[in-house]
Amino acid sequence: MELNTTIVRDFLWESYSVYSDREFLRSVQDISHEEKRDRFIDHALDNWLLVRYKRDPGFVLHVMGAVNGNAAVQQRIREIVLLLFGETARISYSDDEPLGPKGSTEIMQKAIREGKNPFEEAALYLKDPAEIDQYNKDRTERERESKMRYLQGRLEDAESRVDNDLEIIAIRRLMLDLKTGRYYGHQMGSDDPLFPAAGFTGDILLASQRYLFQNLKFRGRYFATSDQALPEMSLHECIVWMLPFQHTLEKAIFGESIIDLYAEHKDPAALWKFEVDLTTIAGYEWFLTLSREEKVAVLNGDYPFTIREDMLSPLANLGLDLSWYFLNKQNQLFYATLYEHAAKIGEYAYSREKIGDKKYFIASAVATCYREFEDYKAALKWYEIALKLTKKLDLANRIYKELIERKNCAEMRYYMSGSEVFRKEIARIEMDAKQRPSEIRASVIYNLAEACRRTGHHDLEYTYLIEFTSLADLDNPKLGPSLERLELFNINLD
Repeated sequence: MELNTTIVRDFLWESYSVYSDREFLRSVQDISHEEKRDRFIDHALDNWLLVRYKRDPGFVLHVMGAVNGNAAVQQRIREIVLLLFGETARISYSDDEPLGPKGSTEIMQKAIREGKNPFEEAALYLKDPAEIDQYNKDRTERERESKMRYLQGRLEDAESRVDNDLEIIAIRRLMLDLKTGRYYGHQMGSDDPLFPAAGFTGDILLASQRYLFQNLKFRGRYFATSDQALPEMSLHECIVWMLPFQHTLEKAIFGESIIDLYAEHKDPAALWKFEVDLTTIAGYEWFLTLSREEKVAVLNGDYPFTIREDMLSPLANLGLDLSWYFLNKQNQLFYATLYEHAAKIGEYAYSREKIGDKKYFIASAVATCYREFEDYKAALKWYEIALKLTKKLDLANRIYKELIERKNCAEMRYYMSGSEVFRKEIARIEMDAKQRPSEIRASVIYNLAEACRRTGHHDLEYTYLIEFTSLADLDNPKLGPSLERLELFNINLD
């Protein structure tokens, strides 16, 4: 008999939800009312752990550290995953459209399939809030349909076996959550009086809800809506959590790990959901080991997000082009206006890169992030690094980029030293640009106009815009905005 590995690969969390909910239902049978109330209170706390886990990236880092330092929990996770594999391997179900990576990663993979530039497509996507919103809606619906198909298959399998009432109830409860929209991402089946085998009563609901409201802070994190649209959700995609035993477990079940897929240039998307689900289970199982008081303390804690070595370094083992990978993540955070985090992830990429021209692009991007964060001292430092690295570029790029980085340094020095220094430096840049071909000169002049706009030197901005419009080709994408800006100047002058 051939074992089916696709269920544990594509629906590990859903399989775990059925297993965990079934075990919870079993635990509340034939016990006193007081014991049942206590277990439902603990169950409610466990559910809130999952909600916060999917909405608070700083909290994820805290959980990651706790799990990575707990060998007993790691052993428990291995045992549970192998148990779930044993339970599902006999079921002849597979999804024709399994869920792969989400967010910018999915956009890039789609671009590769269509023969487009993945980084350009990701950048266009990240710049457009309307497109992001539509993507999130479409993705949520695709996830719902995929999970419903699987749960329907699981239900049919469960109903074909005898003495299986609690598993059937657990599956139906999860399906109800999905159909009614009460299923907010990775969350256990809601306790519902429609399923009397749960032993759920109105006073237990009241007791559990009262306990939560009386003891937990930050309730907005648990009741927030449209969470996928929040800028902070971009930080989740930057977290790479690989459990110590993960690759060995993948080899045992699938015959190859994520490292093997990258080494053999195969599509790593096949194991994406398995790895995400595995870490979610890890966090939940760790939380189950805590006392009620410890759970409340954990949920009430505040966990600021920071770019950390241990959430980025695992990628070094995958053989990826780290520079372009981190530049993509940096762009994602930049367009989400998370400038400081974008700068930090760029600094990490810079420290790992050895090739000069790649180091240039990283340094310039880091500087721009600090500029938008209004840390002008740090921005100047990185623009000066980028200026030195222009020597690593080919001649055509070097001439242009050197002028641009000089302009960037001058702009940052304005915030440090004032207008006189700024005016003198951009005058020198303008003179040097006149020695260059018209296309390079036009672009440099436009950038000088932008620097003058940002620093409030509108007299110079006007002069440079006039010069740019006389130099630019008619198909130059900057020509239209420049003419509109000049029209505003003329209206004010009139």
